[in-house]
Amino acid sequence: MNWFKYSSPQTFFPLAGKLAPWFGVLAAITCAAGLYLGFFVAPTDAQQGDAYRIIFIHVPAAWMSMFLYLVMAFWAGLGLAFNTRLSGMMASAVAPTGALFTFLALWTGSLWGKPTWGTWWVWDARLTSELILLFLYFGFMALQAAIDDPRRADKAGAVLALVGVVNQGPDHGGDDADRHGGDGFRLLVLQHRRRFDAGALHHARARTSERVGGGLREAIRVNWGSLENFLAMGGYAFYVWGSYLVAFGLVSAEIVLLALRKRSALARLRLHGTAEGDR
Repeated sequence: MNWFKYSSPQTFFPLAGKLAPWFGVLAAITCAAGLYLGFFVAPTDAQQGDAYRIIFIHVPAAWMSMFLYLVMAFWAGLGLAFNTRLSGMMASAVAPTGALFTFLALWTGSLWGKPTWGTWWVWDARLTSELILLFLYFGFMALQAAIDDPRRADKAGAVLALVGVVNQGPDHGGDDADRHGGDGFRLLVLQHRRRFDAGALHHARARTSERVGGGLREAIRVNWGSLENFLAMGGYAFYVWGSYLVAFGLVSAEIVLLALRKRSALARLRLHGTAEGDR
């Protein structure tokens, strides 16, 4: 199979349409499994109580925010070096999802920090780096939106993305979170990656159409006793549910926006085809 043929937007567009639903299904399955392990298998932490369950959203989001920036910079750099259209489209497609994960990391980090550290925010290297990362995502998208010519916009965004790679250094506490979270944590990391795969492919299809992309351990079920106890989360309901509701709300909003954007892009394609036929 000649994979280089998919470097063309015309051939990549149908491939992305076929793959995106499968990644979406995998994201839903791994999300359900990860949440089950996080809420009903992982025991209450001896020091942090049930507030630590926020890490099942917080740390995967922080990991993905950094990983996606490197992916974005990779595609942007590729487009800058070889002047390939699809590379610029892929970099632009990754940016919104990366910004979403970065915001979730900051939001859930604040909700985790208040009951754990006694403060919403501290200016340490990890949090400051994550905040700078959010500004880099916003700057990349704003810079591209401010330039009318797509090729010039891609090149300017690529320079900014490559410069921002130097920010991808400080550790985000992954080892500690992985030790506490176990399989449920790793499944949610996998879910975030599959959700990114699906979301980025939908974003890339929209860009293309507009401009022409661990095993489960033996479970020991947690008995909450009642629905009231489950919702109370050991007295940390505001922090835990505040993290999860905002996370799923933002992801749902992105899915809706992607569907609307796809419909609008397809309508423009049909209109363009009709205009070409009239000529």
